Amino acid sequence: MKKLFIVLTIVAILFSCGLATMAAGELVYLYDTAATHTANELKTGTVIAQKLSIDKPFSAFDMNCPSYGDSVGALTIRLYVWADSYESTIATKPIATREWVDFKDNSWVGISIGSGQAFSAGQYLWTISDPVQRVGVWRTVYDNLDSAIIQTCYVNGSEVPGCFDCRVRYADANATIIGGAASAEGPVEVLPDAEDSENIIMYVGSNKAFIKGVETPLDVAPVVKNGRTLLPARFVAESLGAVVRFDEANNKVIIETDLAGIIIKIGAKEISVCGENIPIDVPAQIINGRTLLPLRAIAEALNQKVNYFDDGRNGLIILGPGAESFAPNMAKAFMKLFR
Repeated sequence: MKKLFIVLTIVAILFSCGLATMAAGELVYLYDTAATHTANELKTGTVIAQKLSIDKPFSAFDMNCPSYGDSVGALTIRLYVWADSYESTIATKPIATREWVDFKDNSWVGISIGSGQAFSAGQYLWTISDPVQRVGVWRTVYDNLDSAIIQTCYVNGSEVPGCFDCRVRYADANATIIGGAASAEGPVEVLPDAEDSENIIMYVGSNKAFIKGVETPLDVAPVVKNGRTLLPARFVAESLGAVVRFDEANNKVIIETDLAGIIIKIGAKEISVCGENIPIDVPAQIINGRTLLPLRAIAEALNQKVNYFDDGRNGLIILGPGAESFAPNMAKAFMKLFR
């Protein structure tokens, strides 16, 4: 299998398998990218692990994982505070756990925590286990005993030579320490990786959204009216690259995309899509100066998929090309971001 590398906008400076001194917030690699890499398959009952001593607070770590055959993988990642030995460490409760489902071949999979938060500097052990498909982790046959980051690799508790393909993102200088070796607090709430999402993600009643993993403010929150979820039409359309204008004289919102022209008449129970009138259950309406339209109507008009997860309080809205396959565990993780 040919190994694929993700193209990054930041060029990491590497010193053998160790960690160069870099500014806070930067992403660094903990292995030799020029070395020969071998895929270590993760079998049922196998636990692959790596010990790290990290000299500064960090907000995320991940490893490069191959999958075999169908280019889809699933596994569980756990992060522990190191406790004298491998056996005593995995006997403790992990400070963070994440189940990765349906990741593509050679994806970077790991654990990250919220913006402005960090794990403390210290010694840690990460593990990957519980494979669902044929998955693994890449490893270089490199001895990094001189590394500033002390690494020891394990397979089922036994030490193995080399470095697993792992990287760490240092936290910003003003980040708040919420867990890790300094406090051994846990479990830490784990966030979905921004690279996971290709959709617009909103939550009923919340004035923020995520566009492809980037948190973005909303002028008006999604609401529920007469049993239907209404979304801010301009925000959704512009997030998808459409041009939006308001025809004040005729009380209409006009949305133009590469594929369609959409006309929304405020108060009407239909919208026009490419000249065809489409009925809607709840009319478009203005709330706080913004036009809101039923979720299904705007999704269909913009040729997007939609999904909805009810957490018993409100609802998480997924709109985009990957909405229908959005995993429930990912939805649960995103819901925590809106509370």
